[in-house]
Amino acid sequence: MTNEEKKNEPDFSVREGYLKTYDYKDAWSNFWKKTTKENKQLILDLPNFDAGIFEDITGVNVNNESNEMTIEELEKLTGIKNLKIKK
Repeated sequence: MTNEEKKNEPDFSVREGYLKTYDYKDAWSNFWKKTTKENKQLILDLPNFDAGIFEDITGVNVNNESNEMTIEELEKLTGIKNLKIKK
């Protein structure tokens, strides 16, 4: 848990954590970033797969396969606000 999450969930130590929830598109984004290339390819190889429709439904752009992430995406993924990145 992040420090911010611990502040928001003061009873976390009693429960030994908390249930973190994501909205639908955040869950898909997390899955796509963490899954294997093989799993991604299985989805891309589905009959009649359409990248535009997939993006409309999941929010995942399958044509944007870079290791780059905006600070906003990183904050949402980590739950930490006002991140500062060092070089």
